Amino acid sequence: GSASFSLSDLKHGDFFGERSLITGEPRNADVVAKTDCVCLSLSRDEFHKNFGDLEELIRLTTIKRRIEAVPVIASSELAPYEITALAQLVED
Repeated sequence: GSASFSLSDLKHGDFFGERSLITGEPRNADVVAKTDCVCLSLSRDEFHKNFGDLEELIRLTTIKRRIEAVPVIASSELAPYEITALAQLVED
């Protein structure tokens, strides 16, 4: 049989399956919820129509995670929209 392990724990706003949306390849992992949750499944076209460019979304999400990891930010009371605003100010 195949081994089972936890790669990461996702939280509100996290996503998975993005590689499949970009490359068109089948997904390569299973996701199991630890609690009740709502999961949205979209085709590539539906995703783009509703959320825009996936690569830009991934870029902004990566920047937000880096900002949230800064100790002074992590201990602050910044709202999620404020973290997003900071991330949008970062240029490549």
